[in-house]
Amino acid sequence: MMRNFVRVFAIACALTLFAGTSFAQATSDKKSTTTTEKSSTKKSSSKAKLVDINSATKDELTGVGFDDATAQKVIDGRPWANKRQLLTKKVVDQKTYDSVKDKIIAHGGTKKSTKSDASKGGDNKK
Repeated sequence: MMRNFVRVFAIACALTLFAGTSFAQATSDKKSTTTTEKSSTKKSSSKAKLVDINSATKDELTGVGFDDATAQKVIDGRPWANKRQLLTKKVVDQKTYDSVKDKIIAHGGTKKSTKSDASKGGDNKK
């Protein structure tokens, strides 16, 4: 009788231990999946909202946090090689830059061509 009790008790303990570790893993997996989903959602939504300072309209620039005058300065100073130039060329102050830097991007920033650059291009025939 005592031997049967010990066996049943040992089996119950083993099942409890096994069930406890299974539930702990399931909870851990669920948390990591939820965290991964949240971070991937943040990344994709932040990329979708980026405004290109080289092609954005004045309304789009004011929508991300620039005031009207600064938005016009950004447009007048195009093209921008990178968004950091807004700060280094003193178009915006540090506080404004910090508030918009995660919302903007600078694509296609190439040097503006001028009349003198076009004449040096080799189109002249002699």
